[in-house]
Amino acid sequence: MYARLLCIGLALGGCVLAFPQTTLRIMSYNVENLFYPEADSLHNDTEFTPDGARHWSFTRYRRKLSHIAEVIANVGGWDRPAVIGLQEVEELRCLTDLVTYWLRNQPYRCVLYEGPDLRGIDVGLIYDTTQLTLVSSRPIPVTLSDDERPTRDILYTCFAFSDTILLHVFTCHLPSQWGGHQASQARRKAALNTLSLRTDSLLALNDSACIVIMGDFNSDPQDCLPPMSNLMLPMAKAGKGTEKYHGYWACLDQIFVSPALLPHAQASICEAPFLLEPDKQFLGMRPRRTYQGFHYQKNGYSDHLPVILEWTPRIP
Repeated sequence: MYARLLCIGLALGGCVLAFPQTTLRIMSYNVENLFYPEADSLHNDTEFTPDGARHWSFTRYRRKLSHIAEVIANVGGWDRPAVIGLQEVEELRCLTDLVTYWLRNQPYRCVLYEGPDLRGIDVGLIYDTTQLTLVSSRPIPVTLSDDERPTRDILYTCFAFSDTILLHVFTCHLPSQWGGHQASQARRKAALNTLSLRTDSLLALNDSACIVIMGDFNSDPQDCLPPMSNLMLPMAKAGKGTEKYHGYWACLDQIFVSPALLPHAQASICEAPFLLEPDKQFLGMRPRRTYQGFHYQKNGYSDHLPVILEWTPRIP
């Protein structure tokens, strides 16, 4: 597939815009199957079409976009997120529609490259052009053995925050636990190794590099990418999570930061009441997802909760 990129307002000729010192809010959100409701002959996406098993229509698609925009507005308030990494997005049109119609009064632009996932699911990103300047972006493939089903690419983006600071962002959606945790661990390990190689290279060039890794890791938080620090570990130890399965909260959605960010960064889980519903089977609350099995929930958002990073850069 040819890579597709929508990015207006890039730094031209190496020129970098200077922004005032402020706190940057960065968000990661697995939006649960944001499919464009048309069949794609190159991917196995018929389940999410008007004639498919889930009867995915343009009405449901537009409502889904409206809900994603509502979450972004809730997280940002008066200070909208500067960067939003999104997982489980089928194609660029989904993000283009999101920023063009549902976020039309805000200066967001989007980035998405189509990868090798069999269902056509990719990771994407939107960013605020008044807070950051996109310098470069590219997909990073994860190499698996020949007998493995291909997995999603990692999305790399580099932003200029001021005339002295570059922010490197890796947005990822690691392989699922399909086939069991142990059986699938090697696939996630391959993705982690890919991330480690990239971050090590950046830190070797500049040990003060500002790096953020975020996304759905499909496993509980670990310190698995030294010297990067996993900001979700304390929340996981406190019993908090972003996805609930059989009554157990798991912190699958995670944020790692490099040493330069660590003293000035904090992470949180967005637990807005409208994102939750009573868990009638296991008690407590659970994410208000779009589908319960094959049952469509009109007021559903996602089976994951968003995670947020707040970082106050120290500008020389």
